[in-house]
Amino acid sequence: MCLLLLGFRFTAEMMYGYEKHLPVVVGSPQDMPDASQLFDVEAFLEEFHRGADPLVVDFYQRLSQTQCFTRFVEECLFKSERSGYTNFFNRCVKKIHEGRFLLEWSL
Repeated sequence: MCLLLLGFRFTAEMMYGYEKHLPVVVGSPQDMPDASQLFDVEAFLEEFHRGADPLVVDFYQRLSQTQCFTRFVEECLFKSERSGYTNFFNRCVKKIHEGRFLLEWSL
C-alpha cells in the first residue's frame, strides 16, 4: 500500500499546474484534434521546470507521448463517467502543493 501511495504522490507532484496548459474545449470530442496535441508540454516545462536537469525535461517529453498521458488529457478535457477521478486527482495535487497531503504509514 505504501508504494501505491508514493506512486500517486509522485504523479501528483510532477503534474502540478498541468491544468493551466489544457485548452478550453468547445464542441464534442469528435471535433477535436488528437488529445496528445492539446496539452502544451513546452509551456508546462517552461513554467514549472525552468532550468531543470535535461533528463527531467526528456522524461516529461517522453511521458507526454505515451498513450496513458493522452488518455489522461482526454479525461481532463471531456466529461465522462470517470470525471470524479479527475476531480479527486486535482484536489490531491492542490493539497500536495499546499503541504496538506499526508501519507499514512502502516507497516
